Amino acid sequence: MKNIALLFVCLVIFGCSKEASLDQDELVFGIYSAFCRSECTNLYLYKDKKIFAQTQKFRFVEDVKYSTTPLAKEKYEAALKVLALMPAEIKNAKENIGCPGCVDEPLIYLGFKEGADQTRVLYVDIQENDLPTSLRSYVKDFLNMMDVLGK
Repeated sequence: MKNIALLFVCLVIFGCSKEASLDQDELVFGIYSAFCRSECTNLYLYKDKKIFAQTQKFRFVEDVKYSTTPLAKEKYEAALKVLALMPAEIKNAKENIGCPGCVDEPLIYLGFKEGADQTRVLYVDIQENDLPTSLRSYVKDFLNMMDVLGK
C-alpha cells in the first residue's frame, strides 16, 4: 500500500510538471502575405528555448530582423503548446501544403533550420477547404496562437 501511495505522489509531483517542448533548435514561424505592398510579415523566431518577435513589419521575409528581447513567459508558453503539437505531416513535408497564397490570402510560413546555413521553408494554406482534413484543427490552433502572440 505504501508503494502505491508513493507512486501516486511521484505522479502528481512529476507527471503534471512536464513542459511542452519543441524538437527543433531553431524555427521561424508566422504569417506571410506574398501579394501585398507593405507589412507582409508577422514572424517569430524560436531559438535557445525563447521566442523573439520581428522588430517591424516588412514586405519580404529575407528582410526580417528579430528583437533581442524574448516574448513574455505567458506568450512563450502559449506558443510552445501549439508548436510542440505540430503534426509530423507538417514537420516532414517536402512540399507546400494545400494551395498557399493561391487566392492572394496570407499563409503560414515555417522555416525549419536544417544545418548551419540551411533552412527548409514550408508554406501552409490557411483555407480550411484546401487543407487535408487531418490538419484543419491544427491550422486553426496555429492561427489562434498567432492572434494571442499579436496582442
